[in-house]
Amino acid sequence: MVARLSFVLLLFVLIGRAECKPWVERTDTALVVNGKPILIKAVSLSNWYAPDASAWGLKKPASTGQIQQSVLELLGEVEAEQFWAEYRDVCVSGVDLMGLKILGFNCVRVPVHRDLVLDFKRLDGLVDTCRRMGLWVLLELHSTPASGKSVDDGWGERAVLTSAETQQKAVELWVRLAERYKDEPTVLGYELLEQPGAGKKSLAAFYRKATQEIRKVDHRHLIFLDAAELGDTPLDYDRQLVAMFPRTGSDPGRPALKPYLQFRNQRKMPVLLKESAPRSDAFMATLRRSLEAESISWSFSPYKAIGTKTGVTSVEAPPYWEEFARYTAAIEKTPEEKAGLAPSPDHSRTLFRKLLDNLRWRQSRLNDETVRALGLPEDRSDRDAVSRPRSSPTGTPPTRPQGNPGGEI
Repeated sequence: MVARLSFVLLLFVLIGRAECKPWVERTDTALVVNGKPILIKAVSLSNWYAPDASAWGLKKPASTGQIQQSVLELLGEVEAEQFWAEYRDVCVSGVDLMGLKILGFNCVRVPVHRDLVLDFKRLDGLVDTCRRMGLWVLLELHSTPASGKSVDDGWGERAVLTSAETQQKAVELWVRLAERYKDEPTVLGYELLEQPGAGKKSLAAFYRKATQEIRKVDHRHLIFLDAAELGDTPLDYDRQLVAMFPRTGSDPGRPALKPYLQFRNQRKMPVLLKESAPRSDAFMATLRRSLEAESISWSFSPYKAIGTKTGVTSVEAPPYWEEFARYTAAIEKTPEEKAGLAPSPDHSRTLFRKLLDNLRWRQSRLNDETVRALGLPEDRSDRDAVSRPRSSPTGTPPTRPQGNPGGEI
């Protein structure tokens, strides 16, 4: 099995598998490719460029900025910079994207951090690799140019809608992205804000302004809006809008989809449901079947989760991880109190070094029950080849490909 996957990976590297994804467009209620309806089956890479507290298994809410600050305090500037560079290399590599394609996903949802548009090299690399792997890329603005606290980082998504200055910065960021990828069909579209949590009036104004500015440079890509907070706001100002809804409620059955179906039919807009809260595999299986029965696209989150089984793959928490979690959670303590909770320098270096090892594709563990719940192919030998390197019946690690056959991105 491992040999089969290694051969497939080698084939991808040698021929590049230049599978240029076709443009995705929309009709009144469906996403289409060359006129034929498609369903997007996406997974969020929410833990890639910047750490996500829930995917890091941190129980107390923490922002991206708080996690990064903790790493900086524990490692120092030079070592912290080296850690984050390698973290991004190993968290989502070419092998990871190859595995997601083999598993049956057709899209990755990529959180865009403000720093990504300062140097496009890393994002360009991911888009290029996804093009070769045959995956669409949905860009979503996960951290916005604002101020104040939020669950994502120090910018704060809500603040972008309360300040004309920060709103303009967010619009300018999207214009830069649109200028960069306007001719790239691998990019599915632009999700303007992730869980904006703002009032209907200010959110609608931001969406309209951002869309108008994007259209000055990019007339083709889909634009995804979080429609849950828009109410009856008119959305007839652009023909390439797609409505996104976060999944809420405890009923995964088809009757619970009625509000989304009504929105789709009344507004004549395609709908995509994004699921980010940890759910049982049974819940996800029922929800996924319900969505696909109604031809509704979906996005699951996260891809990799540390110390939990809430993702497509699980990453073993490294030694001394609880020490790091306690330290990061001590944001309201005095500097003296927080310093008393800090892992020792040796523990800090050990835990971050081991975390990088555990994040690698060959060390992470595929959650087969989650994969089955998402309805991805169960009878493909290629899928088995992806899962087998994670463990062996005897508990002895099997032979794994050396290095990174899929390449870093």
